[in-house]
Amino acid sequence: MTVNIVFCEPSAQEVRFLHATLSRAFSVAFQDILLFGFLGGAEMSEYLSVSPDTPDIAMVSLGLKDMDAWALADWITEQCPGTRLVLTGAPPQDAEQLFAHGAAYFLYSPVREASAVRFAAQMETLVRKHARRYLELTTKRGSVHIAYENIMYVMSNKRKICVIQPNGLQDEAYKKLDEVEALLDGRFVRCHQSFLVNMDCIRGISNEGFSLIDNQFVPISQKRYWAAKRQYIRYIKSKG
Repeated sequence: MTVNIVFCEPSAQEVRFLHATLSRAFSVAFQDILLFGFLGGAEMSEYLSVSPDTPDIAMVSLGLKDMDAWALADWITEQCPGTRLVLTGAPPQDAEQLFAHGAAYFLYSPVREASAVRFAAQMETLVRKHARRYLELTTKRGSVHIAYENIMYVMSNKRKICVIQPNGLQDEAYKKLDEVEALLDGRFVRCHQSFLVNMDCIRGISNEGFSLIDNQFVPISQKRYWAAKRQYIRYIKSKG
């Protein structure tokens, strides 16, 4: 199994140290590791803005000097659905802040070998539990595999479907929306004859439709409104 990790630290020395520590720890739990370290939050957010891959784990140091770490944490939670947010550093005085900003884990800095190994083991459990699934499509650029968590919504237009992803990415293919719906899992709701929505990407609901990340909006048909709303509420409750 492969794990994709991104992290940022305020100094080159800390980046090198954490890269070495995480490499050793995660090599015990995972066969392959994609590990990207960045000098500061700005570098990491720039990378995430253009990367076609959503990381399994994003680690943010609370000691960042180039930007507010809490703001970066909120941005990652908003822009990278499915990514486990991990905060590192000195613990905040108010521990509830960690949960308020969507943290799945906290690591004291400097990260010790033993704590890194425990962290890797817990992340293995989470990643395996939510192992990535992919929608395979034949497009103009060939065969593509789109991770379910990277699908914001799917819309149909005549004989084609268009898969809308974060950061403006789109893929089109000749396929019926009913066929795609049968392939996807329970995180997706059919809210309209022409739309399937990833409920992890929903930020709000109104009588007209769902507001999503990336300032996207998907309509809800009158016929499907109550069923879609009930499904969304049940899904949110199931996640705690």
